[in-house]
Amino acid sequence: MRFLSITFYMILIFSLFTQTVYAEETNLVRSSGKTVLGIDIEGVQLSSEELGALIPFSEGSGLRPELVREGTVNFYLTGLYERVDVLLKESVSGVTVKYRLFPKKWLEDVQFGGNLYLDDSKLLSKIDLRNSEDITDDKLVRNVERLVEYYRFRGFADSVIEYQIVPGADNRTKVIFKIVEGKRGFISDVRLSGDAGISRTKLLSLIASMPGVKLDGEDLDSDLEKVHDHLRTKMYLTPNLTYSVEPAVDFQGAVRVVFQVNRGPYFRLHLLLDDKEEEKHKAETEEEKETKKVSKRMRSVFLKSETPEKAIIAMERYLLDRYLKAGYPFTSVNTEDGVDYTGTRDITIRIDRGLKAVIAGLQVEGVLFHPAENIYSALGLVPGDPFVKTEMEEGIEKLEQFYRQAGFQSAVITRHPLNFVPREGYHDVAIHITVKEGPRNVIKSLKVAGSPFPEEQTRELLGIETGDPYVPEFINKGRDDLHLELGSMGYLYGAVTVPDPEINPDDTVDLIVNVTQGPRVRLGTVIITGNESVNTKIIRVALNLKRGEVLTLDELAKAQDRIYKLRVMSSVDIQLADPQTPGVHKDLIVQVKERAKYSLGLKAGYGSEDKLRGEVSVTNRNFEGMARSLSLRLNASSIEKSTNILYTHPWFQSQPLDMNLSLNVLTEHRESYSLDSLYANIEFIRALSERTESRVGYFYDKLRLYDVAPDAQLSPDDEGKTDIGALLGELFYDGRDDVLDPHTGTLGDAILEYAAKFLGSKLEYYKIEVTGRGYTRLSDSLVLAGMLRLGLVSAYGESDEVIISKRFFLGGQKSVRGYLLDTLGPKDTSGDPIGGNYMVNANVELRYPLYKTFRGVVFLDSGSIWLENAPDGEFNLRVTTGVGLRWSSPIGPLSFDYGYKLNPATEEENRGL
Repeated sequence: MRFLSITFYMILIFSLFTQTVYAEETNLVRSSGKTVLGIDIEGVQLSSEELGALIPFSEGSGLRPELVREGTVNFYLTGLYERVDVLLKESVSGVTVKYRLFPKKWLEDVQFGGNLYLDDSKLLSKIDLRNSEDITDDKLVRNVERLVEYYRFRGFADSVIEYQIVPGADNRTKVIFKIVEGKRGFISDVRLSGDAGISRTKLLSLIASMPGVKLDGEDLDSDLEKVHDHLRTKMYLTPNLTYSVEPAVDFQGAVRVVFQVNRGPYFRLHLLLDDKEEEKHKAETEEEKETKKVSKRMRSVFLKSETPEKAIIAMERYLLDRYLKAGYPFTSVNTEDGVDYTGTRDITIRIDRGLKAVIAGLQVEGVLFHPAENIYSALGLVPGDPFVKTEMEEGIEKLEQFYRQAGFQSAVITRHPLNFVPREGYHDVAIHITVKEGPRNVIKSLKVAGSPFPEEQTRELLGIETGDPYVPEFINKGRDDLHLELGSMGYLYGAVTVPDPEINPDDTVDLIVNVTQGPRVRLGTVIITGNESVNTKIIRVALNLKRGEVLTLDELAKAQDRIYKLRVMSSVDIQLADPQTPGVHKDLIVQVKERAKYSLGLKAGYGSEDKLRGEVSVTNRNFEGMARSLSLRLNASSIEKSTNILYTHPWFQSQPLDMNLSLNVLTEHRESYSLDSLYANIEFIRALSERTESRVGYFYDKLRLYDVAPDAQLSPDDEGKTDIGALLGELFYDGRDDVLDPHTGTLGDAILEYAAKFLGSKLEYYKIEVTGRGYTRLSDSLVLAGMLRLGLVSAYGESDEVIISKRFFLGGQKSVRGYLLDTLGPKDTSGDPIGGNYMVNANVELRYPLYKTFRGVVFLDSGSIWLENAPDGEFNLRVTTGVGLRWSSPIGPLSFDYGYKLNPATEEENRGL
């Protein structure tokens, strides 16, 4: 009876449950068309912007079941929720929709406590817990075991580690590993065993794990590598090394380290270069040099290779390629690998180069369409040059491509057998090629069906016209360009096909291009996933995509770029949801990966002007979770010292406008004056186009000038304290092909600075500076760079003169090389530079490669500074020329320039600098 009762209740509960689910689904269908009175969210707090982005219906609209389900799918697509329920509350006037969300439990942070010797970064690298993942006890126990094992490896045999889980807001959990490190063992003795090939004394000179030092597995691993490398340099190329750690009997807490070293066989490398003796003494001298060069390479390859077998293969390939490319077509390379009675392994590489071959002549038959000089240019083979078979084959391939691009799709290039004729010390080889051009195929007609563009534009995109040679490669490129243009118009599912044409009897072809537009895709819902600490709102603002707008490839690329410009993401991937299914409305899934929130920057350098210089910076890239940055920078050199606090607010007021706030404390020492400055600035930056940017701002500067050269004081404000309040405006254009190493393009910059009483300034002046730079590629390796800079600064109103810190100065590495910093232009009776109200600076520089990462420059610099009110103030253009060296080193770019004055102001001036 009890069994029957239990069964009855289970059936009753099951039936009630199934009726409830069925009732909710029935309500959703039954409520279709009713007015949505409200949308409630249970389980989390969402902003109205995020809610509107995920749910494709709103209050006041008619209820559509498919849109309710789409909202459920959108919540799941964010990856933030493990379950989403939909509940409906009906009333006479309409229906309220409730989404009940069950968030996943995320790991927010991992912390360590009690670790004194090993820092957090080391411990983090040993665990497999990552932010924004589910955490379980099994995972935590496994990671405790990992940490304990790592502590043992680092010398802590008795460490104890436990974990603590600290729940936080929004289902984000913190895990704290509590560590009792214990005592660290120390090494009491170091021993050798096995066939070491080195003494204990030599071992101790190589390793860091000496008796008396703390035990550390990382040091022991490093010591093994040092011993391994030492044995390999002694040509024991296959040593076997391990170490063991044993408790020491004599000392408590001490260990004895035993290095087991088996050096393996000694390797002897031999190189035999078999050359013909055409001029005995000369040949022997050249052979000796070549043998020495290749032997050095051989030893280097063997030392760098993982095994001798791999080294042998690498050397054989290198030598064969080396001599074939040098014109020895009969080169053979053979290796003998054996062991003598002492156990020494002898590796001998024998090279038989044979006689060198030279191109004696080049004959091409059957050419009718192309001029002979074009054929020889395409082949790239020159009589008298060494014969290299691979170069000959590449030349024939280029000739085939040359014919295909002219419309000869069936052209056949045949090379006749080579005949090597012995001469005195070398071979002559004549190259004989026959060309069967075949018919030339030309496009007779071109028909385009289904294109949304005018016919003229379509043909321009295809890059094909009637009368052009029929070249499938060009046709395919035009097809792809037209397809991209469809995508840029919003036809993301458009297609362009070009059926292979039949060849007409007159060898022409009739080309048909079929264009399928597909739907013009409009944006549905944007789903953002992967962001952990960056607020979704700022990502949506930066995307700047609106529901219902046409999606184009260009807009998607720009949206991706705008998110990158927030500087908080290491990767951004934007994809259509269910991309294989065409649709008029498509959702976007934006998958992001965040960069580290904090960054530490360290820079160091040396210059002839500012001597040693350095910078330390600390930056919070994601201040307040809205991709705003807050940074502190400290700079120091022999010229200036500064402390700067910078706050950057992207997309200010949700507009495509960035705001910068900065506070700067500066001390600067120049040739004619020194200054202390407390400078505050606010500016707004807006992109006017892809390459043009504008900025406007205001700054207030509490300035103190001192140590001013007496004769350089043109204004009462040139000494002592003063306040400057000014408006700033700038227009910037960047049309360079590469920001770091431009080869083509232009760069323009115009700056206006306006100080006035009503802006809080004690001084009144305006300052204009315009700079233009241009880059031209003269060849694959030569770049011509030019720069023109013009400047004007003038006082007005109650100010008679411009203070010295606002006047222009020239001379130095960044303006006119050959002059010391600031020394070009007017000077006082003591020779101190005064500066000027007008400035002209023009530079021309030829850049060329030297070797690998080294480049050379030849430059011509010029410039002039002059005053508007000085009796002798006039335009005197000073010109310098010189050479320079650039090195893109692993630690950063290094440069050296030497300038020579062509027209110094006086004969006493030092011409070179």
